[in-house]
Amino acid sequence: MTAYRLWTPALGTGRAPRLLAADPDLRAVLITALPGQIARGAHIPEADEPEIHRQAGMLLRRLHSASPATAAPGTGRPAPRGPKNTSRELVP
Repeated sequence: MTAYRLWTPALGTGRAPRLLAADPDLRAVLITALPGQIARGAHIPEADEPEIHRQAGMLLRRLHSASPATAAPGTGRPAPRGPKNTSRELVP
C-alpha cells in the first residue's frame, strides 16, 4: 500500500487506479476502475499492437524515471506532483 501511494503519482492522472481504501491487516485494497480493456488475452487487432507497446513503454519509463512522492506536510499522503522526464503524453 505504501508503494502504491508513493509510486503511482509518477504515472500521471488517470494512468493508475486511485486507492480508495486499504486494510493492512486484511492485506486488502479498494481501487477505482479505469476505462479500457486488458490487452492480455484479448483479441487485439495487429495494427493496434505497436500503440499498446508504446504506451506500456511510456508508463514503464515514467516509473523508472521517477522518485517516490514525498508526503504532504502533516498528512502522511503523497503531495501532488507531475511525473519526471515526460516528453510525450499518453493517449487515454
